[in-house]
Amino acid sequence: MTSAGALALLGLALLLGAGVLATRLASRIGIPALLLFLGLGILAGPEGLGWVTLPKAGSIQVLAAAALAFILFEGGLRTQWTEFRQVAWPSLSLATVGVFITALLTALLARWLIDIPWLVALLLGAILASTDAAAIFAVVGSLVLRRRVQLLVEAESGLNDPMAILLTVFLLTLYQGQASSYGHAFFFFGWQLVGGLLVGLGAGFVMVKVLRRMRLDGSGLYPVLTMAGVLGTYGAADLLKASGFLAVYVMGVYLGGQRLPYRGTIVRFQEALAWMSQIVLFTMLGLLVSPSHLATVSGDALLIALGQMLILRPIAVVLSLLGMGYTSREMIWIGWAGLKGAVPIVLATYPLVAGLPHAVFIFDVVFLVVIFSALLQGTTLPYLGKALGLVTGGKPPPTVSLEFVSLEEGELDLAEVTLPEHSPVVGKRLAECAIPETVAVSAIVRQGKVVPPRGGTRLQAGDHLYLWIPQDQGDEFLQRFYPPSDAGSPP
Repeated sequence: MTSAGALALLGLALLLGAGVLATRLASRIGIPALLLFLGLGILAGPEGLGWVTLPKAGSIQVLAAAALAFILFEGGLRTQWTEFRQVAWPSLSLATVGVFITALLTALLARWLIDIPWLVALLLGAILASTDAAAIFAVVGSLVLRRRVQLLVEAESGLNDPMAILLTVFLLTLYQGQASSYGHAFFFFGWQLVGGLLVGLGAGFVMVKVLRRMRLDGSGLYPVLTMAGVLGTYGAADLLKASGFLAVYVMGVYLGGQRLPYRGTIVRFQEALAWMSQIVLFTMLGLLVSPSHLATVSGDALLIALGQMLILRPIAVVLSLLGMGYTSREMIWIGWAGLKGAVPIVLATYPLVAGLPHAVFIFDVVFLVVIFSALLQGTTLPYLGKALGLVTGGKPPPTVSLEFVSLEEGELDLAEVTLPEHSPVVGKRLAECAIPETVAVSAIVRQGKVVPPRGGTRLQAGDHLYLWIPQDQGDEFLQRFYPPSDAGSPP
């Protein structure tokens, strides 16, 4: 290997190591990790230490598309359909109506503040219309929050990314004159949405069949096959002129609700891949930034960011959730939970690649709006939740931690369950929990020590239970260990 190759590998190792350490630092100081990832890119770029030459936006866009596909797939994979049904209509409303309203109002604000053409303002609004799944999960996952509110913002963050991407691509075709008529434009947008949905469902169906019927030599090959499915689904949808991002997210949601062999291995692999994608993605995007150019647009970006946070996003939330039973305090918090992240910055590279006249301006404004959103909303969201009475405690133990180890012939899953504080079985003896004969409790881990499971063993909050469960009983049986959903609880 040449010296240049060795240095490249060393640099990649340092990058990934620094990214992992950055997640720990970010959680300690209470800011989204994306800020530190972006900082790594800026530091390594031409106006930092100069370790990396400024890449072309086109090459980054290809890698960013793959990274986003893995991030969206992982977000869909961990979406539990049984819980998603509780907030399906509100989250879909926020991801569609909310995205359109946010994009339009942001365009009006940008047009009023800055002398730019209407299509440029609309494009800027579409790019800034979505929330970030990674940032939302990182912030919300550290809170004991009213359940239906937490489910809503998490589901919305996964669903609205594809919608914002569709709207941005649609406006780009208008800007470039590729849509010859409104009818053609409407068909393009409709097919992106419907085609992406159909490709995602079809790919999910095929992937389930393949995973169940294949008998591979090792469990580690199953997540590799799943990764190939993600890339193949995105590529197939893109070739069909449908939304590849929507397709991989739908595929993830579909697989998330299915019984899969070596499910725990697949989920852990995809989680690691999504984290690596975030580190690499944000660092690459940081390389595109020229800090010396940001000062000229910082004032406009700050006003747009504050306008979105304080006025535009709350209006979109209220209009999207009218008549759905959400209280004013819940709407205030949901309105503030509009964190920006990877998708807006990636979408801001589209005008750069297309060579639009205002492309650099759009990228710089979007980059700064993401920074302001992470700093202002990401750091204050937990405190606002506590002030509104929606947060009831600190970071909980995992409410559901399933690690499935499939037996290819036994039709059994090994499930790990962490008992939350208000679990209905806390305080009961194991013999009082009505565990059927088909389920076996193999171990209880309490404060790092193994407690032998006996009929007289009294369960405590935070206990980790390991149970062998028949595959056709898993979801229904495990619900008895968790408190009932507070989806309809009063404020």
